[in-house]
Amino acid sequence: MGGLAIAFSHISVLAQITPDETLGNERSIITPNVHIQGTAADQIDGGAIRGSNLFHSFHEFNIQEGQRVYFANPAGINNILSRVTGNNPSNILGTLGVNGSANLFLMNPNGIIFGQNARLDLGGSFVASTANAIKFGEQGFFSATNPEVPLLLTVNPSAFFFNQIQPGKIENISIAQSGFNQAGSRVFGLRVLDGRSLILLGGDVILNGGRLNTEGGRVELAGIAGSGTVGLNVDGEKLNLSFPENIQKTDVSIIDGSIEAGTADKGGSIFINAQNFTMSGNSILFAGINEGLGTVNSQAGDINITSETVSLSGLSTIFNTVESNAIGNGGNITIQAGSLFLTDGAELIAETYGQGNAGNITVQVRDRVASDGMDNEGNPTGILSNVRPGAKGNAGDINITAGSFSLTNGARLQTNTRSQGNAGNVIIQVRDRVDFDAVSTSDVNNFTGIFTAVGTDGEGKGGDIYIQAASLDLRNGAQLTANTFEKGDAGNIKIVVSDRVSFDGGYILGSSGAASSVGEVRGNTIIPAIGNGGNIEIIAKSLSLTNGAGIAASTVPGSQGDAGNINLVTDGKVVLQNGAAIIVDNQGNGKGGNIDIQASSLTLNNKSAISAETASNTGGNINFKLENLLLLRRETKISTNAGIAQTDGNGGNIIINAPKGFIVAAPNENSDITANAFQGSGGKVTINAAGIFGIQPRSRQELEGLLQTNDPTKLDPSQLTTSDITAISQTNPSLNGEINLNRPDTDPSKGLAELPLNIVDVSGLINQNLCVAAQGSEFIMTGRGGLPPSPYDTISANTAWEDWLISPHQTQPTSTPHNSSRQQQPASLKIIEAQGWVKNTNGNVILTAQPVTVTPKGTWLHPQDCQMLRGNS
Repeated sequence: MGGLAIAFSHISVLAQITPDETLGNERSIITPNVHIQGTAADQIDGGAIRGSNLFHSFHEFNIQEGQRVYFANPAGINNILSRVTGNNPSNILGTLGVNGSANLFLMNPNGIIFGQNARLDLGGSFVASTANAIKFGEQGFFSATNPEVPLLLTVNPSAFFFNQIQPGKIENISIAQSGFNQAGSRVFGLRVLDGRSLILLGGDVILNGGRLNTEGGRVELAGIAGSGTVGLNVDGEKLNLSFPENIQKTDVSIIDGSIEAGTADKGGSIFINAQNFTMSGNSILFAGINEGLGTVNSQAGDINITSETVSLSGLSTIFNTVESNAIGNGGNITIQAGSLFLTDGAELIAETYGQGNAGNITVQVRDRVASDGMDNEGNPTGILSNVRPGAKGNAGDINITAGSFSLTNGARLQTNTRSQGNAGNVIIQVRDRVDFDAVSTSDVNNFTGIFTAVGTDGEGKGGDIYIQAASLDLRNGAQLTANTFEKGDAGNIKIVVSDRVSFDGGYILGSSGAASSVGEVRGNTIIPAIGNGGNIEIIAKSLSLTNGAGIAASTVPGSQGDAGNINLVTDGKVVLQNGAAIIVDNQGNGKGGNIDIQASSLTLNNKSAISAETASNTGGNINFKLENLLLLRRETKISTNAGIAQTDGNGGNIIINAPKGFIVAAPNENSDITANAFQGSGGKVTINAAGIFGIQPRSRQELEGLLQTNDPTKLDPSQLTTSDITAISQTNPSLNGEINLNRPDTDPSKGLAELPLNIVDVSGLINQNLCVAAQGSEFIMTGRGGLPPSPYDTISANTAWEDWLISPHQTQPTSTPHNSSRQQQPASLKIIEAQGWVKNTNGNVILTAQPVTVTPKGTWLHPQDCQMLRGNS
């Protein structure tokens, strides 16, 4: 029975791995029951040797569950190349290996499938491909569809050649145990030795729960559609692909699968080339320096994805990190695509937990980048670059170039430092629109937007945010924040937009400390900071803030640093309404920031505010440069008050320059301009305008009289219903500030015409007969309104009223005509004056001796009699 079992086993092997006859006497030979690494296996011998290359050819090539198949590795052989010339795909369900250190190539145009228990066991790199042929420089091809005996193919393979309409797919579902990595963690799935390459080159390439591993090596997945040639570079055991620009690609998908290429020293890269690249479920791409490994010279490899569409969903994550207790620098993540979509908690992460810098994240997309939502546990979708607690190093930058960019429903970009190192910068450059929208979620942890921060325990500088676009929208609580919660300074925010910037319930914060739902929030606890707030600059065509929207470069109580500055430059309008605010307040111990606004007009409406107040230091300054108008409506305020915590500090200055414009406030809507101080000196308010309407300067004495109190805590013009300007010291009248209202000087004598001394008798200049025969004549009337074309046409509605007619209800006295001498005209033929005119069929005007009956032009037009005009005057 034992011999019978061996015979059946041998028959099964031959059925699964069947050499063809294309190599003649050099055909492949299957040798069963060879002890390899202490265990029986099937060894593939024979083949055609050409230089350092060994060629095998099979009609069928499959490995069963539990079966171990190894290629023999004769001395001097660096590359083992096997082709399948039959019509069926290869199913690798057991162990495929090389009994040596050569690189292994498996080529089957019909497809290759790695089962759940498939394993690799070889000393070199591994390539699985559904190409039709492998090219060897100028020496020729090793083809699976036109099999011939390889001739002088002695050089390294140089390319893969595809000539099918649709090459076969490669699918990996392997989760077999594959030993341990250098950090001591168990490894699963297909694995090659450290520093080697693992390449899957299809048709469609699918990791359906399967895993791929190489520590410090290179994993490369690519899908090819139709015909084309993919370059291959061989450097010892390291292999990599190169792609021409015009080659057609197909899809690469990872479904609950993973690729891990962490390193202990250098390398560890992942490359994806596809038409559409998707990651779904709990899928992972990982590169970086593994836990507890590395040296100061260690450098992790990069993750590069090139695809028309890149889509990550669910818990899918792309990591490039320096792990805990590791030493060295992390690599970069680069995505080049037509569009990028991140949803439902998917993330791109480059960060450091150890000693070393995190890498950069670069997204270069032709069309749209969209990041949306959170996972079921409230974790955000996003792109993150962080220095974690206990780490020592800098976070990387996040750089996005696209046609449009959006963050919605909890999605975020974040770069923080919570240890010794600087946060990275966020740079967004898009052709069209940038849109941040927190949508309608009620989740208190829904912080949609961009966040850079020096977190608690952080000692570095916060990252900067730079956005360049055609338009920018922040809605429903979406935020751009550059904060510091510790010793370092907050980063700066700069926005350059060719059209409009619109904040509808959105925020820009460049703050020191936290007292809101931003950054390092601990319930409603105020977290003071030592660093300074960041600066905010916006350059746009127009800017609007509505529904509680805000721009703030401020500090919270207990903070030590100064508030930042805000600079807004627009060609058009700046509008704040419905509780919107621009703030550089300092509620801590530092100075207030400055606010500079340049616009054609500035409108504050419905409890909106522009403020540079301080709790206990000098107030900030506010400077407006306006072309046309400053309009204040419905309880709005502009303030540089100091000492609002009832302490020291001088009021800041307010300068409003609108030399050709107007300052307008509704008199009884309580809109105020204030530069007050509690204990210090009042500030200075200077207004240069063509006119100032509806708002009045108030002295301290006037304020006391109107409020009927001299209590310093109650000397607040907001307690009045009027609109006021104040610059007072609330506790010391001798320290009141200044209010300077400058209007253009006018000389009432300029522009007046000098009248003649001799009065002319005009009666001699009037001729009663305006139509003297054989002489030209005319009648001209100047002024508003004018006369209708015909005396019988209706009077225009804008005709000016002349008070020369006596009401028909009054008695008209008779009068004797006044005779005055007038110049006599020569006698002439008797001519009847025209009483009307009509047009003939040729369009010519004919004067008539009798009035023409006029038909009204429409039922909407009513002749206006003089009484009507008098009644409307």
